[in-house]
Amino acid sequence: TCALQCAVTFTILPLALTHTGVSLAVARNYTKGLVIIAATGSTGLVITIYSVQHMKYGDATVLLYLAPLFTAIFSKIVFRERFGVVNFCSTFACLLGLIFITQPNILFGKYSDTDTSDSITSVVALTGAISLGVCYTGIRLQGTAVSPLTYLFWVFFFVFPGSLTIELITKQTYRLPACGHDRLWIV
Repeated sequence: TCALQCAVTFTILPLALTHTGVSLAVARNYTKGLVIIAATGSTGLVITIYSVQHMKYGDATVLLYLAPLFTAIFSKIVFRERFGVVNFCSTFACLLGLIFITQPNILFGKYSDTDTSDSITSVVALTGAISLGVCYTGIRLQGTAVSPLTYLFWVFFFVFPGSLTIELITKQTYRLPACGHDRLWIV
């Protein structure tokens, strides 16, 4: 599915690039940051697709939407932004909600054969949120020197071969997330 998304993006993106006149070339001092952004963004994108396919849709969505929280934490570290009482309380509430969603065995004391895979998938989704937080912070660090279309191109440039390889190795086919078939009516 991720490879298919990349193929669609690569057919539309050249039109947007030529329409706006944006070049894919980047100044040498922005190349290292662009590689980090592309690597973490592509990792986050692949993990997002994986999490939605292997977890309950609601749980995966909540875990992946923690990316702005990690962006705020990384921005505090990188940009030395003020992190007041409201931000601290919000962060604490998000992390507390995260614990209730993932329900780690060490805190809730329930063990079974399925808990291990659910815990691993939760950790993978959380890693995706952290990866996207690093990506968003890197984009802020670059500023307006690089076009968003350039970021988009390079993220998908990293994702396409990686996701295609993963899909060919695991021989996985697309399957609907465990949220039912009701959303097909939307399509």
